Amino acid sequence: MKPESAPTWPTLGPSPSPDARKPACPRDRRASSFRLAHCRPRAPEAPSCAFLRPQRADAEVPRGRALRTDRGGLDGGRPAPAWAAEVVSSNIVGYNKIELGTTFTIVAAQFNSVGGETKDVQEFVNSDATLVGLDENFAFQTELRVWGGLSYDTYGYDLEGDPNVAGSDHKWVDGDLNVVSFDLPVGSAVWIKTPDTTKTVTLSGEVPEGDTVEVPLRAGFNLVANPFPVATKIQDIQLSDDISGLNEDFSFKTEIRIWGGLSYDTYGWDKEGDPEVAGTDHKWVDGDLNIVDVTIPVGHGFWIKTSEAGKVTFKK
Repeated sequence: MKPESAPTWPTLGPSPSPDARKPACPRDRRASSFRLAHCRPRAPEAPSCAFLRPQRADAEVPRGRALRTDRGGLDGGRPAPAWAAEVVSSNIVGYNKIELGTTFTIVAAQFNSVGGETKDVQEFVNSDATLVGLDENFAFQTELRVWGGLSYDTYGYDLEGDPNVAGSDHKWVDGDLNVVSFDLPVGSAVWIKTPDTTKTVTLSGEVPEGDTVEVPLRAGFNLVANPFPVATKIQDIQLSDDISGLNEDFSFKTEIRIWGGLSYDTYGWDKEGDPEVAGTDHKWVDGDLNIVDVTIPVGHGFWIKTSEAGKVTFKK
């Protein structure tokens, strides 16, 4: 069965029509006052995703080993909001508690299977999570949606399974109630919704080794996530050289869109930078082309939109 009353998903389409853009400007980056007054980039219309509730975690965790504290917070006991991601790690294995609800929550894939293998979707949420299964008409109540580049693939949680098939309980299934299998690599993200007002689930596994994680990008929109059990900075998210920077009129060609609670904050990839200012290349910038300092919290997912296929590298 297909899910009932599926929400209208965001239109992740092309940029506005050419007549909606600002006129092209000279490429003289030294004319900063003219550039900022007349060449402010106009990002494509952000997806209308107010009902898509990314998991937020404002409390930063120290780099390195992430530990719980006796005072119930993160970062040396600083109080963490109720919806903050809770991470425990010994640099080998860890877990992350996520609160789900009746609106779609973005959930980051942060862990491999113990042994270092990429997790299958069936390993993504622990089997003892007791998520709500199918209703009496076999319609989905707990949904998982995976962005496929042009549209979402939707799966439901089958708590009871087929009584005639051993091991079919606590599984994600497709619209024909077939148990599915596909990889959720570290650095990817999905949307999950439950009929419960609040449902806490635990994600666990092996923390990625090393100080970098690479995630492939397709041309278009990509739903990715901070892969580390610590917060990371936006400038530590670097794109491969086959991905373009700004357009000739300094508008954004490659973007990051981060959910800010009510709308998306959009930043552009400035590949070339200001030729007269060292260290300004390969940076994320705001609408005035200023280099930004933004923290990506633990377990936080976001969109990257590109015109070319390539890869993104996350650095601790």
